[in-house]
Amino acid sequence: MRHGWRLLVLAASCVLPQGVTACGSSGPPDFVLALGSSQPGAATVAQGATTTVSFQVSALKGSNGSISLTLSGLPTGVGVAPGIATVGIGSAQQFDVTAANSAAITTTPITLTATGISGSPLDANSITHIQTVTLSVLAHP
Repeated sequence: MRHGWRLLVLAASCVLPQGVTACGSSGPPDFVLALGSSQPGAATVAQGATTTVSFQVSALKGSNGSISLTLSGLPTGVGVAPGIATVGIGSAQQFDVTAANSAAITTTPITLTATGISGSPLDANSITHIQTVTLSVLAHP
């Protein structure tokens, strides 16, 4: 019965409030996609102007490598640079969103799609996360 108690003590130590590191990580490496620290959940751009939208990719469960980022759902007459970005985990990325003078005046969600893990962003086993920002295109001042 001595060995049974040792197993019980080890199991109990993983559920006590010691934090995740006390029991190791579970699951495969992953990453977190979030808005940049100074990026609100909404962005505005006037016709004929440019605004910046920023995102942050952080490591989770020992992940490393690069992530492919794509911003989509832009309204008619609005473009983005870069079109596709590749960043290392732990890096921030900024996208310049530019509205043409003839851009549609609207408010719409735009979506950042982040794909990849452990240096293989296009691998069939890669992970995808999305983050949405509401974009408002205003009339030219």
